[in-house]
Amino acid sequence: MSSLSESAQASLLKFEQTNGVASLPERINQLSQRVLEKETLLLGKHSEFQKTLKLVEQFVHSEEPVLITGESGVGKELFARALYLLNGRQSSPFVIVNCGQFSDEHLMVSELFGHRKGSFTGAVEEHRGVFESADGGVIFLDEIGELSASAQKMLLRVIDQKEIRAVGSNKIRHVDIRVISATHRNLSHLVEEGKFREDLFFRLSCLHLHVSALRERGEDRLLLLQHYLNELNRKHGVLKSFSDEALTFLRTYSFPGNVRELKNILETGFRVSASHLIRMEDVTTKLHQRRKGDLLSFDMAEYYSRMVDCGECFWEVVREPFLQHDLSRAQVQAIVQKGMQAAGNYKRLTELFNLPGEDYKSFLDFLYTHGLRAERKNGAPANTNAFRDGTNHS
Repeated sequence: MSSLSESAQASLLKFEQTNGVASLPERINQLSQRVLEKETLLLGKHSEFQKTLKLVEQFVHSEEPVLITGESGVGKELFARALYLLNGRQSSPFVIVNCGQFSDEHLMVSELFGHRKGSFTGAVEEHRGVFESADGGVIFLDEIGELSASAQKMLLRVIDQKEIRAVGSNKIRHVDIRVISATHRNLSHLVEEGKFREDLFFRLSCLHLHVSALRERGEDRLLLLQHYLNELNRKHGVLKSFSDEALTFLRTYSFPGNVRELKNILETGFRVSASHLIRMEDVTTKLHQRRKGDLLSFDMAEYYSRMVDCGECFWEVVREPFLQHDLSRAQVQAIVQKGMQAAGNYKRLTELFNLPGEDYKSFLDFLYTHGLRAERKNGAPANTNAFRDGTNHS
């Protein structure tokens, strides 16, 4: 039997005790627990990861925008939090916006910059945008590559002049914010394709952090595995460890989903292991599910029940995990299909999934944009007209 406590534990302890090297992550974690009431884990001793940490220290006292790049799941939001926690704005808001969640350009602009009552159909009251809400603090624009053309233009004004103007308003409001953005896409390529403003790209990337993929960080995966295993053992009051076979696999697996996937695999293996030993078949459970491209019945029941029985909203339960690549297209479509079998049409499906009536069109747009429509038994998309004009409820 093998345990990380004999290998990675020694490295983890040495890493945490090394003067200077661990001081920044420790300071960030302490601030995070106090300010955000959650952990911001920046753990790694690989040289490239350490270079990124040193850049964080250099950037914290600047008010210039920061662009954080890296694959999905590497922890870009954690670095954004670290910049927020260290630059003296901890008592001010830290607002997170996922730009990929907006299927409608007008909705995106309204959510970011606000709108005035009567400025467009459906604007029945004044709406305060997130930039105004973040005044005095930091706004983190995740998936910045998904920003619409009009929102890009308005964001450039915010960065250059610290001004915002709500939709339908002539009033200019000054805001004091620091903009941090992140993307897994190549913005340079988007600029070349005419999909992203070049001037905005240069302003956003004035300060640049690149977070390496986990497969490029050598033994850091063992440090992270040990840390999260320790946390799970403490939380559940047990002492589990890995078998030799499981540990060998985890040392060599590439983790294409990066730190997010590492946590998911570990948590699944920890939960399904029948004894104190986490075996090979336990840590590969999640991988087998993905290869099948299917949603197991108990997982389907969990997501479905959270909405139908527990009253949670589709946006949080399904859309957010999908945008974060924790749910596949096939899995979301299976959930929608199950809902349609119960509801009968898309209008009643929004009610079943606890979406407000005004979100009906946004729901249809989301399904259409990502190819998530329910299908009839003959394989044809159901309720095609509903996606054309948003008025057909059947």
